[in-house]
Amino acid sequence: MKRRLNMFFTIIAVISFLAFSVVSCGESGSKGVFDITSPYENVNWSAFGQYKAALHSHTTNSDGSVALSGSVDAHYAAGYDILATTDHVWKRVGVTEVYLDFITTDYLQTSYNGTELTSLTAARIAELDAGANRENRPMLLVPCSAELAIGGDPTPDEANVFFWGAGKDTMPAVPKAWTKGIDAGLADANDSGAIFFINHPGRSTNAQNYKHGGASDLANPSNMSTWVRRYVNLYQKYPANTLVGMEIFNRRDQDSRHDRILWDNILKTVIPSGRTIWGYANDDSHSNGAIAVNYNIMLMPENSLTNFRAAMIGGHSYMVTCAAYNERVGVEGTVESPTLLTRVSSSPPQDTNRPRISGITVDKNAETITITATDADRIDWISEGKVIHTTTGGTGTLNLLDAEIEPQVGSYVRANIIGEYGMAVIQPIITKRIADK
Repeated sequence: MKRRLNMFFTIIAVISFLAFSVVSCGESGSKGVFDITSPYENVNWSAFGQYKAALHSHTTNSDGSVALSGSVDAHYAAGYDILATTDHVWKRVGVTEVYLDFITTDYLQTSYNGTELTSLTAARIAELDAGANRENRPMLLVPCSAELAIGGDPTPDEANVFFWGAGKDTMPAVPKAWTKGIDAGLADANDSGAIFFINHPGRSTNAQNYKHGGASDLANPSNMSTWVRRYVNLYQKYPANTLVGMEIFNRRDQDSRHDRILWDNILKTVIPSGRTIWGYANDDSHSNGAIAVNYNIMLMPENSLTNFRAAMIGGHSYMVTCAAYNERVGVEGTVESPTLLTRVSSSPPQDTNRPRISGITVDKNAETITITATDADRIDWISEGKVIHTTTGGTGTLNLLDAEIEPQVGSYVRANIIGEYGMAVIQPIITKRIADK
């Protein structure tokens, strides 16, 4: 009899607990559980350095107006920790273009097949490595980098390459496959150890000439399925350690204002299949007056080529800009006729008081994402191209289980951290819906 009573009370207790759990979940407003995967999971924000990187620049070795040494010196003086000089694999001579067929940047080479190149001296490279006249803070020169744009289909893309043939005694020749377009070029380079990202896609889609704003505008080329599918196919075809991402800020955002829209459209298509595309922000500088509009902050234990490569592949970075048309950063006037603020349009632009992130943390049990930043007025939380929540100030938490937020969460969340003098943009954090509560 006593055993039966104990069993009876045990059953009653279990039923009561389950009933309480159901009521509690209902009261919380949560309908789902998310498996959150963050590229910042292994970033030690208190111990890692934040290294300012310029990953798209040009010199007189292709179509820039400043010699390689002048460009390097200007980036060094502007506080850059990493520089990839990405000259085209051709040189403009007068009104003609001379195809050099090799990756131009080993920083020391003075000529190629009779074409004169500007270069650095070994002594200057040693000074950069030592951080001379800069409190021993070196500037890393990324080897074997270039911009590839030498032919292809009616809408050829341009791509930056890094580490093509790094460690070899001679600079590598560019395979003729690149004259057939980006797909053929990537296929040829797939096992080379090189890393690529696609540059300013708005030039290919013609979104650069579309003046309207907003992710809901179906006439915007960045929303057109033809263009989205074209890039989705490339990212699904080539591995994540080869084709790592896409440039979503270029120069003063003239050509790239809708490239964040394209990025979101690609992300919501590829992330459910296990692919992530990292964003990059670059000056595409052709003169020293164009430096410091955009940059990437690489999060690394120390500034080395090995860590830089790992950060490129793993998404251990965030972007900073002072010019974003659609987000109304550094811009005045109407959407149809925007103009840049003086501090943004000056050459070079004012590079102070831009948002700086000091932490991105995920609580997988509470299913929250928290960002801590300085020089920020608000954080816009974005999922699949839509702002799903806004928090004020530089520190904000997104509760994925909030009754109003949870139904809006798609396959990923990213954030724009916006201040008076600029905007920081984080890489996408995967929010996979795995069960119902």
